[in-house]
Amino acid sequence: MTPLIVAFVWTGGLMALFGMKLNFYNLVVFPSMVGIGVDNGVHLFHRYLEEGRGSLPFVIRRTGWAIFMTTLTTIVGYSGLVFAHHKGLQSMGLVAVIGIGVAFVAAMVLLPSLIQAMESRKALPVEGVAS
Repeated sequence: MTPLIVAFVWTGGLMALFGMKLNFYNLVVFPSMVGIGVDNGVHLFHRYLEEGRGSLPFVIRRTGWAIFMTTLTTIVGYSGLVFAHHKGLQSMGLVAVIGIGVAFVAAMVLLPSLIQAMESRKALPVEGVAS
């Protein structure tokens, strides 16, 4: 959940930086952001648990690519709204592109960093399920 919470904080910060306001249109994006953010973290961590200690570079290369593709297709879908003439739909597209993009970055940078830190302290009891 940590990468997802960080993604929400970063999204709020970027919205404030760009002068964007939360409204009924772009509020619809947040459930999608939760879904993508949770999926990214779950898939990455589950694959790490399957592979075991020391597998983080492999997990990032393999599962990271799949996470990137699913995130990219969602961003491309929402990015069509960025070009809408309706300001509400346009803000929905912008917040989706920012939020889902930030959720991807948080999952691919923050989560592996946390896993590596815990692995270094031997705080993760991971032996690897796959052989």
